[in-house]
Amino acid sequence: MTSHKQPMHNGTPTAQKLHIHGHQPKDRTAMTHTLDLNIKPLDAHQTLQNETDTWLLDVREGHELARAAYDVVRCIHMPLSELQQRHAELPRDRKLIVACAAGGRSQQAMQFLLHRGHAHVLNLAGGLSAWIAHGLPVRTPT
Repeated sequence: MTSHKQPMHNGTPTAQKLHIHGHQPKDRTAMTHTLDLNIKPLDAHQTLQNETDTWLLDVREGHELARAAYDVVRCIHMPLSELQQRHAELPRDRKLIVACAAGGRSQQAMQFLLHRGHAHVLNLAGGLSAWIAHGLPVRTPT
């Protein structure tokens, strides 16, 4: 059985890394920079409360939003299924924390937006599941 170690950043596990490569010298590690583009739920909540230029981008589908929604002041709902056609509607001068149910679709959306020139985009690690597990606010139908 093969053991897989989770990547570490400053002694803590990270879910996803983006590798940015410059000119490729013989020693590839010399020009490789790794950026952690995930944000933990508690950090995301604090950032959304304290930084008025930061928005939550919820990429879940409408039927998911009807069951439970992130309860934050600055939230944009744009399902992943519509992101390719509608991404130009998103503010480029604001920070975006991309979120979904568990972190997978938001990771895809974050990569999509980064490749289209959005410079300040983070992925909410664990999505709504992690958000709820940390006791952070959600809206549910009454």
